[in-house]
Amino acid sequence: MLRVDCDRCNRHGRYPVAKLIKDHGGDAKLGEWFSKLTKDCPQKKRPGVVGVCDATMPDLRGVWENLKDR
Repeated sequence: MLRVDCDRCNRHGRYPVAKLIKDHGGDAKLGEWFSKLTKDCPQKKRPGVVGVCDATMPDLRGVWENLKDR
């Protein structure tokens, strides 16, 4: 499962990774998935940087740090 959470607008979702791969292809980038999963967020269209979409993939926090230590 891949969680997508936004504390700013209190939206939360869980997506089966196997379904994401089936729907978007195995060579799709996480950024592409993320953009599609959050495309209907009303905060994405706000001008400026204050109050814009704050969605994250919390399960992936620290992944880069773990990879670079190897």
